[in-house]
Amino acid sequence: MWPLWWNRQSAERHTPTSVEACFTYCARCPVRRECLEDAFDDELEIVGVFGGSTTLERRQARNLVGHGRALGGRWRQRSPEEHAIVIDLMMDTFEERFTRWRQLADEHRAKLAAAAAQREAARESAARTTVASYAGRAPTT
Repeated sequence: MWPLWWNRQSAERHTPTSVEACFTYCARCPVRRECLEDAFDDELEIVGVFGGSTTLERRQARNLVGHGRALGGRWRQRSPEEHAIVIDLMMDTFEERFTRWRQLADEHRAKLAAAAAQREAARESAARTTVASYAGRAPTT
């Protein structure tokens, strides 16, 4: 069974709040580094939040050391030294990335709250309009 924070590839469109929740879990995980190393497997691409990184962040980290996808869709093999550079980079930038995801989650929550307030105001306006349109009519029995 996959961990709760794992997402199928079709669900890779994370919300900032879901990534923040995953990173909160990863921040206190004692095997975050090992999980991250597994997520950087050269044979396949792990999709979802693993080891305190999203799929996109791992792709970007791979590209920083010149190891994006090769022809045929497989990841190019890295030397152990290059692999260690990528893992160290991701571990060293975890707090910075986590802070950014927190900011994005706060913005996301604010947008959701504003949209909910706007919907509620529209509902109240519609209710007032409906009541006002019936105000002049005689009650039917």
